[in-house]
Amino acid sequence: MAVRVGNLGGIFSGLTDSRARVGDASLKLHIVSPPAWLALPLWFVSGWLRIARFNPFFHCVEASSFRCRPVGAAPVHTQVDGEWSGALPFETSVAPHSLRVLLPGK
Repeated sequence: MAVRVGNLGGIFSGLTDSRARVGDASLKLHIVSPPAWLALPLWFVSGWLRIARFNPFFHCVEASSFRCRPVGAAPVHTQVDGEWSGALPFETSVAPHSLRVLLPGK
């Protein structure tokens, strides 16, 4: 998971780096190592308890871009903001100063 926010809220609270900000020039790239049946539940629990640094299956790095490639022949689907975006290979990068927030007038 790649994020530039410090808290996703709800059941995802605690899963991101609280120091992340929307204006950051880099992404916080959260990497969970196999086996998924153990690593994913442990990622949630250690995040909720704020002890992710002790999780041996979890690593967080800063990156301005990253690329994911399939290891096997089976298609691996990707999501962006919870929505299906295609399949691997997948590449993303940060476009500095490109976020625009529109708010309704009063």
